[in-house]
Amino acid sequence: MRISFFLLLACTSILILTHCSDEDDMIVIPVSMDLDSMPYSLLSEYNLFTGPMSAMTGNSGVLPYDLITPLFTDYAIKKRFVFMPPGSTGIYVSNGDVVDFPVGTILVKNFLYENMLPAMETRILETRLLVRKPSAWEAYVYKWNDAQTDAEFLQIGRKIPISWMEDGVELSTDYLIPTQEECKTCHRYDGDVAPIGPKPQNLNHTYDYGSGEVINQLSKWQNVSYLNQLSNQIMALADWEDPSFNLEARARAYLDVNCAHCHNEKGSASNTSLYYNNEIQDVDLLGFCKTPISSGGNATGGHHYDIVPGHADKSILVYRLSSTEAEVAMPELGRTLNHTEGIQLVSEWIDSLPEDARCD
Repeated sequence: MRISFFLLLACTSILILTHCSDEDDMIVIPVSMDLDSMPYSLLSEYNLFTGPMSAMTGNSGVLPYDLITPLFTDYAIKKRFVFMPPGSTGIYVSNGDVVDFPVGTILVKNFLYENMLPAMETRILETRLLVRKPSAWEAYVYKWNDAQTDAEFLQIGRKIPISWMEDGVELSTDYLIPTQEECKTCHRYDGDVAPIGPKPQNLNHTYDYGSGEVINQLSKWQNVSYLNQLSNQIMALADWEDPSFNLEARARAYLDVNCAHCHNEKGSASNTSLYYNNEIQDVDLLGFCKTPISSGGNATGGHHYDIVPGHADKSILVYRLSSTEAEVAMPELGRTLNHTEGIQLVSEWIDSLPEDARCD
């Protein structure tokens, strides 16, 4: 039997976070949290959303959030939510570390496209869940049906041909829904599965929660007891698209989100000694005039160094960001298209760097 948090019947529960009028006889079904029974067969069984599922209106305690600089996934739009069991709280670790979430946390990430052809409609393709169980995080992937009424649990990946309009240009690809093992590859940290995006520095900006509530996300999380006391000095990650930030800050933010989930000292690419998390200041660890550990095959494009300051066209980093070949492309998973704007940003940053004689 599933155990449900928030015993919400009509409008009588004092724990309910949504408002009911006196005339409202509707029973609000709480989020279903039987950790032993997860993953459920259908996304609807979690009761994460109220009303039509495709509207993605969070249930009580299911809080929407977004990231200052998000991961690129073939131009998909992402709608994120977080749920924590009543009485539990996320713990601040450091500015550059993901929040330490309590057991029972569900992180929800929906992937959708607007202006999909031929009907120029909005369609949700998949929802990924990270669920914090007592022993470890687990990753579950759900594929939405054509009617956009529910999503089915998948253990193996799927390939979905799609076409859509992006800034007036028609794009198409075979969108890849990952397997559970592929999810684990990108979310690997210190040998275990862990969240990537919700770091305080990447949450530290305002969000419009509706009904006139526009507030910093970290403050909101504290207000609803989803986050404990923060440090007095929380830095904000740069918005890679915002030219009011300097070029280096934008490029480093982009690399932090798109590369550092593997390229950090405890990630799946830790053996490369090439780290892109935003806190790294050592240019050797960033790859300046650094030869790669493995230079076989086509992975280097004939280039000698990961980053050649002043010369993006000679840098392995840019070469791999600009490829869609399976054995060359970086990141290895999560995209089938080149992110033209991101490649341009990283290239401009490298070109702006003073030349380093060590690369001669």
